[in-house]
Amino acid sequence: MPPPNEAPAGSPTVPFDPVLSRFQRADSWTALTRLISILDTDRADEIADRLLSEFGSLNTICRTTRDALLRITGMTEPLVNLLQLQPRMGKALAAEKLNRRNVVQRKSGLEDYIEQELSWEDACFFFVLYLNGHHRLIKKHRIFRGTHDKVVVFPREIAKEALACKARGIITAHNRPHGVSEIQIGQRTFQRLKAATEMLGIKYLNHFLVTEDGASIAPYTSFS
Repeated sequence: MPPPNEAPAGSPTVPFDPVLSRFQRADSWTALTRLISILDTDRADEIADRLLSEFGSLNTICRTTRDALLRITGMTEPLVNLLQLQPRMGKALAAEKLNRRNVVQRKSGLEDYIEQELSWEDACFFFVLYLNGHHRLIKKHRIFRGTHDKVVVFPREIAKEALACKARGIITAHNRPHGVSEIQIGQRTFQRLKAATEMLGIKYLNHFLVTEDGASIAPYTSFS
């Protein structure tokens, strides 16, 4: 086994700097060490340092392939399983909270839910939440899947599904995968979607953009 401050043979060559890792990524490092310590208390700090030095963020770590994770010294199959379970658990917990609430009144919970749903994806998705008259969730649907940097949206299909499930309101979102600077969805698309749904008495409440920084209301959409 190589000394603790040397990269394992055959792994990508990234300078290993545990001090930089701990202070620049303090929150991620703390969360990661606590998670790893469930299965490996003695080496949790060292493994967390190596993972963050190699992959840069928790988001990237949890989306990385099994083979790439196993190339990191100290990583085992059970640890890989534990890390790759996190996105699914986060999504399930966020959905559980959202299903019990008025979606519109719980903006932070809504942002968390949409972030968990889309932030792990490498392709671009257009995502719709269909709500009842009390703004509670009826159903969710990743209605359109695109490529890494583009997604095509058909407003009529969204309006048809909203009508079919007797929705009284919708909220939409799309993600911008890691490394993509912009996803082109024109303002006209949102205007057409708003017109199509509201003609049926279904209110278009908002649109969110999901990036590496989280979910937020898209600045180029207007629902006034």
